Amino acid sequence: MALASPPSPTLLAPAGSLPAVEAALANPGRSCHRLLATAEALARLSEWAQVVVLTNVPRHARDLRRRNLAALGMGYPMVENAGGKGRALFWMASHAAAPMAFIDDSLKQHESAARRAPEVTRIHFVGASHLRRILPESPAAHHRVEGWAACEAVVSDVLTDARIR
Repeated sequence: MALASPPSPTLLAPAGSLPAVEAALANPGRSCHRLLATAEALARLSEWAQVVVLTNVPRHARDLRRRNLAALGMGYPMVENAGGKGRALFWMASHAAAPMAFIDDSLKQHESAARRAPEVTRIHFVGASHLRRILPESPAAHHRVEGWAACEAVVSDVLTDARIR
């Protein structure tokens, strides 16, 4: 997930995964509250920041991913990716005239982002508590958060300077 502030009238490109979405698709009964929190936080952020989803999805499944996200209230622009997200994130950052935040649950994606787009603020967010307990913190991330309220607060802090200008 990449967020830039202020929103741009043109689609730059997306960055980030939605860990809560992946967890919900695997177990919809237990994950509904996380999805609601995800959708609500992103809706609030999208009032003043450009939200874009950068997701590793096979090309043949991109339309299904887009429809699933839209059905969950997260019909933001989406860019499909394969492998490390750092190159796509670098491209987006080089075309955005604003600070950016990158949210992902994968240590490897944070490493890729740190190598390719070091100027982007990296937020390590693992939505599923059972995974959060066993996954180490990402040394390549600037922040590790638990829950969308904390994630939203960090993103707001990171992008506030651009929002005020």
